[in-house]
Amino acid sequence: VIWNSSENRYEMWYSASPSYWTTNLRVGFATSNDGISWTKYPGPIFSAGAVVGWQDNHAEVTRSSIGYQMFYSSSSNQMGLATSPDGLIWTASGCAAPLAPAATGWDSQRVGDASVLVSPSGLRTLWYSGRDSTSGTTSAIGRALEFGK
Repeated sequence: VIWNSSENRYEMWYSASPSYWTTNLRVGFATSNDGISWTKYPGPIFSAGAVVGWQDNHAEVTRSSIGYQMFYSSSSNQMGLATSPDGLIWTASGCAAPLAPAATGWDSQRVGDASVLVSPSGLRTLWYSGRDSTSGTTSAIGRALEFGK
C-alpha cells in the first residue's frame, strides 16, 4: 500500500485468481481515501503470464519521481520487473530478471516475494525469500540490492 499525496489517496496492488490461487494469478488495483474502505479498479491491471510467460504470485510496488516499479514473483522461480507511469498500465521489463536463483547456496532453487524498503532519503533496499535446491524446503530471507530514487 502506498500513499499517493498528489491524488490524496492510498493505492494497493494485490494478487487474485479466478481459480486455484497458484494458477492464472493477476494483479488487481484498489484505492482508498481513508485506508479502511477500498474501491477496486475493474479487471486485472497486470498479468505477467500474458506478457512474458510468467505467472505472478506476489507483487511489490514502489513509487518514485519516475513512476511506479513492480517486482513480482514468477513461476520460473525468478523475480520479474514491470514499470508504469500511473500504476495502472504496466510494461514488463524486456531485460533479464532483476533477481534469479544463485548457482549454489541457500537461494539456489527459488527467489521471490519481494519487499522493498524505501528510506527517508529515497534509497531502496530489496528483501526477498530464497529456497535451497538441495533440500527444496529450507527457506531464508536475503537482501538483494540497493538502488536510488
